[in-house]
Amino acid sequence: MAVKGFRRSFEPFKILTDAQVEVIQSGITQVLEKTGVAFNDERALKILAEAGCQVDNGTQRVRIPEKVVRECLAKCPSHFPVKARDQENNWDLGNPDITYF
Repeated sequence: MAVKGFRRSFEPFKILTDAQVEVIQSGITQVLEKTGVAFNDERALKILAEAGCQVDNGTQRVRIPEKVVRECLAKCPSHFPVKARDQENNWDLGNPDITYF
């Protein structure tokens, strides 16, 4: 894959401290577990219930436990290819190197 542009070879800018990231993650977890998310799709409600989420079919609200979130994130790839019409313009999203055009 030929990548055009400038490739950064230094550490990315660290805007938040690890403690700040932890506070944000904790807040997200609380919202997902306590408030939940509305899903207006019966199929999605069924899939989420089977995955271990608490589903209220009356309000179509799903509460997602932290365990389920962590299991799903563990299954996600850390990077993946983004395909262009012209193969020479494909690039890898999530690659630690960032390409500037």
